[in-house]
Amino acid sequence: MGRKASDVTKERIVFYGLSGKTTQASPIARFLTAVAGAGVFALALLVGGALFLILLALALAFGVVLALRAWWWRRKNPNAFSTQQGARDSGAEILDVEYSDVSDRKKR
Repeated sequence: MGRKASDVTKERIVFYGLSGKTTQASPIARFLTAVAGAGVFALALLVGGALFLILLALALAFGVVLALRAWWWRRKNPNAFSTQQGARDSGAEILDVEYSDVSDRKKR
């Protein structure tokens, strides 16, 4: 009816050839398959790590270029972010006013 656990562990890995016939894998073939799989896995890790480092280097270079550009722009335009200072330099007048809501007067 059912198999014992000890029977399952004793079975060999079965390969299906092109002709559809089953063959049992020799220990050497299984070993070479494991070595080839480990090699492909190691190669995938190596290529993935290299691509990651390349993208990281590009992002870092882009950040440095952007920071240098911002520094250069701020050096050339020291008052660019100060609205009141910029308004004074351009000759514009800043008004300090108070206001009241007209709709409050209509309700009274």
